[in-house]
Amino acid sequence: MKQFYLIFVGVLFNVYLIEAQTVKGVLVSSDTELPVIGADIMLEGTGFNAASNASGRFSIFDVVAGDYQMVISLDDKELYRQPFIATGKDMFLGDVKVANSIQSESSSEITVVELSDITQDTNEDDADYGTILSSGRDDFLSTAAFTFGSLRFNLRGLSSDFGSVYMNGVPMNELENGALYYGQWGGLNDVLRNVHRNHGLVASDYGIGGFLGNTDINVRASDQRKQTRIQYATSNRSYTNRLMLTHSSGLNKSGFAYTASLSRRWAQEGYTPGSFYDAYS
Repeated sequence: MKQFYLIFVGVLFNVYLIEAQTVKGVLVSSDTELPVIGADIMLEGTGFNAASNASGRFSIFDVVAGDYQMVISLDDKELYRQPFIATGKDMFLGDVKVANSIQSESSSEITVVELSDITQDTNEDDADYGTILSSGRDDFLSTAAFTFGSLRFNLRGLSSDFGSVYMNGVPMNELENGALYYGQWGGLNDVLRNVHRNHGLVASDYGIGGFLGNTDINVRASDQRKQTRIQYATSNRSYTNRLMLTHSSGLNKSGFAYTASLSRRWAQEGYTPGSFYDAYS
């Protein structure tokens, strides 16, 4: 009987309490008709965003029905701004053409087509869609930073103190040695999805960074999408169970918002014998 309750509860944890949709499209230069790579696509004032991949394709997941402003920028330059209505159903925008200047509402139109009405070609099945967690993080960077990190593999052979990480513009690197410990905010995935990255020694709106670039994590409550989300996951690595609860109020009539996120990761024994794990965030 106990096993039945556990299975039943596990199923419930994966049910979204909001009606959400996926928005897909392809960014194309209006001048050359070539794909626009690495552009940031966001619904202004929310945490819904993505990045275009090598084919110009992008996917914004878990978009809640409502009226938004879709903003597309590249290298901190705004290329595109249009009103956008999310209907609650999956949508494919087709080719979204952008130029080197902001397009007016009269000169650019978005053709909205239901995904169910489109036969996806084989190339799209192989596309690498960016998620709002990583905003289209490069496959190599993902593998090097996370998968190989436990094997003491470092990007470009440099340790974490050669990169700068900010949270709402506040430096998160240790003051004494510049090291960075992601475990300080581990388990709060849902409120850490809005990330902006610059690779290499370049300046940004929030800092200069180092040889590994700089990263800004936006955790402002006003930029978090309105949601109540409960998740349960199981794993066979450091922990075997993860439970997360996140609630974001969205902006109220007074212009205020709040977000709360709680999680627990635990295991009697992970993949290493005798490795007990119990962490709260």
